[in-house]
Amino acid sequence: RIKDHCLIIVGDGGEADQILARRRMAAGGRFAHFLTKGPNDPRVRQQHVMNGATQDAEYFTWQPPSSKMPLSSFAKKFSGRSRSFWTKLGPDGVELEASQQLTITSGVDGNPRHLELWDEDGNLLVQMSGEITVDIDKQAARTMDVEVYNPEFKAFGTFSWRFVWMAMLLQMLWQMAKFLFSIQLEQTATAGEVPWFRGFMTAIDWCIGGSFICIEMWSWSLTGMPATPSTHALANLVSLVVMMVATYFQMSEFVTYVCGIPATTLVTCGRYYFTMEEQPTRRLIPHLVWTIAQAIGTTGSFLLFATIAQIYALLLSSGFGIAASIFLSFATAIAETGSVICTRLAYDRFVHKKRDQDGQGPVVGDQTYLACVAMIISAHGFAEACRICATFAGAVSTGGFTWIITSTLSVALNLSARLGWSRYVLIQFTKWLWGGPTAMKIFAPSGWSKFHDEQKIYCGYFRFVFLIGFVAARAIAFPESFEIEGFKAPVFNLSATILIPALMLAEILEDETVTREWLPVNPAGPGLLKVNARGNNADPAQLITLEHLPDVDVPEDPWKMFELKTGRSSQSLEGNPETRKIVTTPSLSLHETSKWASLRGFLGQQRAVNSAPSLHGLRELPFMMSFSFAAIVANMTSSLIALLLGTGYMRGICTEPLDGINRILGILWWDVPLPCN
Repeated sequence: RIKDHCLIIVGDGGEADQILARRRMAAGGRFAHFLTKGPNDPRVRQQHVMNGATQDAEYFTWQPPSSKMPLSSFAKKFSGRSRSFWTKLGPDGVELEASQQLTITSGVDGNPRHLELWDEDGNLLVQMSGEITVDIDKQAARTMDVEVYNPEFKAFGTFSWRFVWMAMLLQMLWQMAKFLFSIQLEQTATAGEVPWFRGFMTAIDWCIGGSFICIEMWSWSLTGMPATPSTHALANLVSLVVMMVATYFQMSEFVTYVCGIPATTLVTCGRYYFTMEEQPTRRLIPHLVWTIAQAIGTTGSFLLFATIAQIYALLLSSGFGIAASIFLSFATAIAETGSVICTRLAYDRFVHKKRDQDGQGPVVGDQTYLACVAMIISAHGFAEACRICATFAGAVSTGGFTWIITSTLSVALNLSARLGWSRYVLIQFTKWLWGGPTAMKIFAPSGWSKFHDEQKIYCGYFRFVFLIGFVAARAIAFPESFEIEGFKAPVFNLSATILIPALMLAEILEDETVTREWLPVNPAGPGLLKVNARGNNADPAQLITLEHLPDVDVPEDPWKMFELKTGRSSQSLEGNPETRKIVTTPSLSLHETSKWASLRGFLGQQRAVNSAPSLHGLRELPFMMSFSFAAIVANMTSSLIALLLGTGYMRGICTEPLDGINRILGILWWDVPLPCN
């Protein structure tokens, strides 16, 4: 448990430290680095507790560096970022100041397990348990066991800004080129010819973009292993053949794109067969059930949000503008939240409960890196795509500004949900009706819900990729119609022209409000501490880290305010191990760093909490994951706009949006030439 939870590296940040850090990250593990001057640094003191108390397997403490402590240059090399209220990306890293003292404690076996960092005034800044190395050499760094044996201790995978912006820019350029190419060819297409160009462009879009994350997530969920280059190559080759066959039958771009999914799944099934000897404990049925649940949570989300967009369009066209605005805001919010709940239930039932306390069972592999993460990002990415497509199509069709009400309401609901106030109100109301235990059982936040909030920072921007590329392509294709109004105008009309930058600005303001905490995060009450006290650190649903500390004879206080006055130290474990009692307790931060602390204190949260392992040390997904997901959301955005406006109108072939049965059939079938009213 100690090593699985964290590897703590104390050293000068040289090559040996970097080798060890890279190996730990490659193993999917969490690490923290304390930057010193190397051997014989007087600020580092090692001590042994001769009675072996701190070697007690039950003892575990977790007080990581606060967000106010500067992140070391070493941690930044490994994409480390400062802590937010609930999450932490990458490793912890502290550069010791001249006046600080680092104490490392070990037992009679000589293995260091516990670390404390003090300032010059004797205040405890950091207190962590883990596998500790001090001034390791290169040989030991290359051979040390860095594996995480219980995969449930691993943090979630996550997007990062350095890859998201680059992926969006490249996808935007590709979507612009692809749509420009499509406009030119569709305008010259004649009846009776096979539109091979459609399938060719869609196949390229899938093979260089969307397929990557799908192949990887199904490889993880079905085999418990990452996909190999040969798996990607074979899956793309099979997808190309299937997509060209779909093109012969004039399937729509969406259907052709989706045809790549069974092709990649088939190849992944082959990988399961050829890796059976590598995973002797793996069982097919549990992995297959989990993969089906994962597929429903990702590809199935499209159908759900496409239906919501269609209902919104019908309400708007029928003259129920206010009702349409309210429906879209609440329907997408409820559907997105429901998708996250289903993800948690599916993982808990089909993965977590299938494993023993050591993380071993019939479902093998690292499922929190991508497989379940894909379900969370799909929920928000597709929900945001649905919102923007529905409001954009409404603005184009009617020329009105009803989208202002819809978007304002959506931003308000998003802010309330991301800051936790929607949940807080539901908890207080339910507590008033049926009591605290019932309220917390139904509405208590979890690691899943806070990770979902974290991904909202990135996933809300992918929806703009296709729209911006689409507008740019129309502006290039119809330079003579560079005007505000008209079926060949870049954005069709004034309302739609204003909508895109307005929604981008709203997204930025929403994210800045949350990440910079311009508005307060809701308070956590004693009920949340009780719920988490019954949990397990090796569970993605856990929200607060659990510490295993000596029982202290003090008045009952869920927030343990006495610690802020008397302090805490591993030395409190000295004594007779046979008479010492270890208790499990939620990890409460020694330092409150938020400007809204007094408000939360007034509402019942006396101290900040330390988030669970699944949220601390989030693992950065590689560039191709961001690039691939951007391609998928772009295709969904394109398909939804085609469903709501018609493919011919999008390409300047038709003079007005498509209506009737042809628009509905457009999600499945594209005639040659494209139909108009």
